[in-house]
Amino acid sequence: MTVQCIDCQHFSLRDAGLMAKRGYGHCAFEPRRSAFESALFPRTCAKFDEADADTRDKRRSWMGWEQKRFMQEISGA
Repeated sequence: MTVQCIDCQHFSLRDAGLMAKRGYGHCAFEPRRSAFESALFPRTCAKFDEADADTRDKRRSWMGWEQKRFMQEISGA
């Protein structure tokens, strides 16, 4: 099954610091703190465990807001 890390309970944008603003987070199963996973890249993961709907919605909303803000910054608007 193809999944996205943003929907997994083992994924954290908060633990990723500034990388989260560019769409990357940290997987709880990754021992290296310097390794980041794309939140939206489709992948196959045997450890995927779907997060609750509220968490998924909040993550997607925050990432959408960050992307919009970034696009406004680079366009000079």
